[in-house]
Amino acid sequence: MNNEGEFLYNARGVLRAKWYLRNITFQGERVRIYPGLRPLVRSDGEVHIEDRVQLHSTLARIEVGALEGGYLRIGAGTGINYGSVVCASHSITIGERCLFGQHVLLFDSAWHYLDPARRYERPDPEPVVIGDNVWIGTRAMVMPGVTIGDDAAVAAGSVVTRDVPARHFAAGVPAKVIREL
Repeated sequence: MNNEGEFLYNARGVLRAKWYLRNITFQGERVRIYPGLRPLVRSDGEVHIEDRVQLHSTLARIEVGALEGGYLRIGAGTGINYGSVVCASHSITIGERCLFGQHVLLFDSAWHYLDPARRYERPDPEPVVIGDNVWIGTRAMVMPGVTIGDDAAVAAGSVVTRDVPARHFAAGVPAKVIREL
């Protein structure tokens, strides 16, 4: 792609973001949504998307937002790939320069109890915090109450149920810290 073509591609992404994210609380400069399927944006709560965030809704729809009373912050320079779901019922905070693979799921609520007698009750949500410069691989899941430290990485397909310290690599189901980075 030549410089003119790349400029038009980026400009369209910025315009697309302005349109699809028009009802959120705050949208930074040069936020882009790349073409494909229309993203699902929930803006019933407070949503802050910082500068130069890239949302790829190409081969599978991306879902971002906050339910009523929820808070979602996506830090500057973060890229979230297609098929990912990041929707806060209470609080999800994503740091700057994070990279998410395809179909990453971030939950701050389990939505249902395991106990059959309480299956239709909703458990209390627990905040999710993702530090700066975190990489989360394809099809990984981050469960309620988890904090992933700065410069950490999570392997593809992992289910993160416990905190991951800064500058560490976690993998598995459930994810365990494998080594320091």
